Amino acid sequence: MDRQQPELLKVSNLDEFAESEIIEVVVGKGDNSRRFHLHKNMITSQSLYFSRCFDINSHWKASRQNRVKLSHADPAAFKIIFGRLYRHPDTFRSIRSDSKPFAAVEPVYQLANELTMPRLKNDIVDEIQELAKTKNIIPTPDGMLGLWKHLHVDDPLFQLYSKTFAWSYCTSPSSWPLSILGRGAMVTEPRIAIVCMESLRQFSISRYGDPRQAPRCMFHDHDLVAECTAHRLTEDTPSISNSSISAGLEPQRSEERVADALSRGRKRSAEQLDELDV
Repeated sequence: MDRQQPELLKVSNLDEFAESEIIEVVVGKGDNSRRFHLHKNMITSQSLYFSRCFDINSHWKASRQNRVKLSHADPAAFKIIFGRLYRHPDTFRSIRSDSKPFAAVEPVYQLANELTMPRLKNDIVDEIQELAKTKNIIPTPDGMLGLWKHLHVDDPLFQLYSKTFAWSYCTSPSSWPLSILGRGAMVTEPRIAIVCMESLRQFSISRYGDPRQAPRCMFHDHDLVAECTAHRLTEDTPSISNSSISAGLEPQRSEERVADALSRGRKRSAEQLDELDV
């Protein structure tokens, strides 16, 4: 993301919010579409995409009609974005109770990314991090397939996923078959393999702790948000550092695991990079 973009603003003036025009967002296609009505000042202050749509100097029809169509988007995903914008207390309740919470929340994150809504992305990453911790969920390379076509390799959510996988793979060897690095997404999607191998390499150097326990701000998008909205680090919050190793770590087996993973991954990664011509 271009770091020269202007920082998104907060709606801090109550009068400005109260007097805002109402815009219509039509999400989805045909009978499955749904209309949402939002305060223009609210949505433009939180989304660079909508800010440009409704810029008075824009040539887009949306700026004249106060109406935007998101035909490709999922109305259910936008409903969660809508609820979060207005701070509805039950916004994430259905996701928390879902049997596959990551599959439920990832489309929302993807849409927030597409609409350039960094604060919402940060809120969702916080929710995913909390879900991973409380439900003891470890992302897998195959589990990253749904995100791969929509997010950049440097996206904070990808970093959370790949670092958590690498940490678990190296610190809990008995939980993972060695073949995990030679099948599924690690074979069919070279870039997923590369980002996972890079996280394994980083772990071999720094021996970081469980990323699910890290300060939330660590996996936030700060390109357009100067002041992080995360909960601040407290004395009893575990952090990732060179000396932070989780309780129960098996040092010798972890050393062997990392060395084995890296040695077997180097050749495959090199071959994949050749295929990608990068």
